[in-house]
Amino acid sequence: MLSTRLALRLAQRFKARWDRLAVRPPTSESGWRWFEEHFERLQLARSRLALARRRAFALVLPDLVNELLAPATQLVQFLNELAREQWTTSATSPSLADWLAEVRQLDVEFGGVEIRWRDSVLRVVTEPIAFGDVELGPFAIEFAWNDVGETPARNTFTCVALEPNPAINREGITHPHVADGIACLGDATLPFENAFADGRLADAFLILRSVLTTYNPQSPYVSLDEWHGHACSDCGYRSAGEDWSSCEACADELCSSCCRYCSICSGSRCNACLAPCDLCESDGCSSCLESFARRRACRRCVAKCSSCHARRPKDELSDGFRLCSDCQPSEDATDDDGDAQDEMEIPAALAAFAAVAAVAADG
Repeated sequence: MLSTRLALRLAQRFKARWDRLAVRPPTSESGWRWFEEHFERLQLARSRLALARRRAFALVLPDLVNELLAPATQLVQFLNELAREQWTTSATSPSLADWLAEVRQLDVEFGGVEIRWRDSVLRVVTEPIAFGDVELGPFAIEFAWNDVGETPARNTFTCVALEPNPAINREGITHPHVADGIACLGDATLPFENAFADGRLADAFLILRSVLTTYNPQSPYVSLDEWHGHACSDCGYRSAGEDWSSCEACADELCSSCCRYCSICSGSRCNACLAPCDLCESDGCSSCLESFARRRACRRCVAKCSSCHARRPKDELSDGFRLCSDCQPSEDATDDDGDAQDEMEIPAALAAFAAVAAVAADG
């Protein structure tokens, strides 16, 4: 626990900082001239857009909308800055007693505070934080009071992981809602800024702690599902999403080294979903390989029989006529035709021999 002397010294530093903000000068004349010039641009762009709509100039409408949005966006930013400035010029700085109470509350809520006087930093530590099997460890919330008024309120606080377990390949993401030490407040932005503006410093710290101990699946820098990356189904290596692929057949997740491709359709496949063609040996997926009796052939190695039109591996079709084995003439049929012809030729030869012999006898 802080001693009364140190707590009072810290309260004095905070009061001095907020007192300076309370007398901060309003927006300069040059700032207001800038506002008026951009407001005139906005009015001119609005008139041109209205005219184009009345005359149905559809082709120029997108350009005119962009012309309207540019000054509108800049004016919104100016008004936001003006709103932030307004509380510093009109707010009453909390009293020294109020600041002492804030310091005491911080000391109690976090079980102690640490002060680095040379750096003008107040530091508190949260309990260890975990979301399911993602253990992030404790965080230190550091408040740099000399930055108040020089930077947006949330940037005066830094969330430091004391036992860092960052998202895979994202060293700056130590928490789903913290990037490079700055917390994304989301829906807590307005309550945080109001607490900070009113000098309710303990409430601002507690809001930050609530952000750190709560997971919002709608707006993480890295989701918890991807915190440790993806495990490759083939080799088990874990990698981040940008290096990731999936098998289009079985949906298994693959690292870039294990992702393979069908040589026919070029679809991404895992090793188990590819098989070689028995003719050309190129790898193909089940959609691009056709199965035959004990054989597989890719589409490039298959053709139709010219007789029955059945699909067969090309090496099973006869040369020239491209006939399958069912449509080619059988060897038995060829032999039978040869034997019949031989039987016809033998009697003819005998008859010719008999005729020659008869002529010789007469002579």
